[in-house]
Amino acid sequence: MKNRILLAALLAGALVTVSCNKDRTLYYNSLEMGVLQADGRIITDGGLTYSVTENGTEYTLSGKEGRIIFLADVLQETSDLHYDIRLKNIATVPTPDLIKEQDLPASADNAVRVNSAWFGGGFLNLSLSYLVEPSSTVEHQIRFAEQTVENGKDTLFIRIYHDAAGEFWDGTKDLAESDLVLTNDYYSIPIDAYRPTSDSRPVKLFYRWYTYENDELLAETRLYPIEGELVK
Repeated sequence: MKNRILLAALLAGALVTVSCNKDRTLYYNSLEMGVLQADGRIITDGGLTYSVTENGTEYTLSGKEGRIIFLADVLQETSDLHYDIRLKNIATVPTPDLIKEQDLPASADNAVRVNSAWFGGGFLNLSLSYLVEPSSTVEHQIRFAEQTVENGKDTLFIRIYHDAAGEFWDGTKDLAESDLVLTNDYYSIPIDAYRPTSDSRPVKLFYRWYTYENDELLAETRLYPIEGELVK
């Protein structure tokens, strides 16, 4: 659960403010995604290069590489598009490939909610929520499948699957009375191989979540769509 707690802390502090003091801080609490380099630098999705001159975390940066989400104060600009930062929190982000739906292993199809979805850094980035028991050691599995849809033309269809390994709300008791709480995770799906050769390509994302009645959450689930567009 450590990574989930860390992500919650990231979200709680993600209010960006501009410094009005005479210190060297340009922006406070900037929540960004990027790629950690082996030398400890961070390349953001916006094309900036960050050098961590103040590390307020227990995370060792040097010698590690991969996709991350992080919270930082942006300090002075050292050269064009290069900045020093004060790192305040960091979490790794899984980068699973899309698999063909016919190759999907047998698994449950439990509720998972898409909070937000956006393209950046060569990825389709997703903020997902689902129910867990905080003290549980159950491993939830999230998979992303490319669907083949007849008459789908050039549209990329993606379906999110969540296998809760039996740890889900079935409505036998009120959600408030259960041991389940909502957790948040980030995922980045490599998407460059699916870009169109010209113009743009429609993308339709489907996920299964609970239904609502008079603003009340019901245990019954259904598929919800999100539509977007992948440009060249």
